[in-house]
Amino acid sequence: MRSEVKALLLCEGRILLNRCRGKDGAFYYTLPGGGQNPFEPMEEALVREVREETGYRIRAGRLAAVAEEISENPEERTAFPEYAHRIHHIFLAERLPTAAETPSEPDSGQEGSEWIPVEQAGRLPLWPMQLRRRLEEILQAPGAQFLKGVTQEDQHEN
Repeated sequence: MRSEVKALLLCEGRILLNRCRGKDGAFYYTLPGGGQNPFEPMEEALVREVREETGYRIRAGRLAAVAEEISENPEERTAFPEYAHRIHHIFLAERLPTAAETPSEPDSGQEGSEWIPVEQAGRLPLWPMQLRRRLEEILQAPGAQFLKGVTQEDQHEN
């Protein structure tokens, strides 16, 4: 099982998303963040991953959501077992007032990062899929939300 950290980074009504291109050529968006290294605290992993992918320095805030992703595809489970079951820990984050650096380690397929109006983000092909329909609710909730596994409805929205 892979532990991942993701950032909900907001600025002036916009959210920072990584724009990626899949193997099929289609675009999709993800929250900045990635895998937690062994013995690395989540907060440190979040700060590191966001800087690597976007060039922004951040401060981690409260835990906003947890999403579980389990692949049902037997080929993916065999070829990529470390990615076939993931837990996404999604944190609110604050951008520090420093100039953005050049991203040092963009994700596979990542073509850049974009500030998207929050009200539009929920209509994009956004991963994890469970986040898409509940983004505004998560941003307004006083505590962390659990995003259940991907539903058939989530899969058909892509």
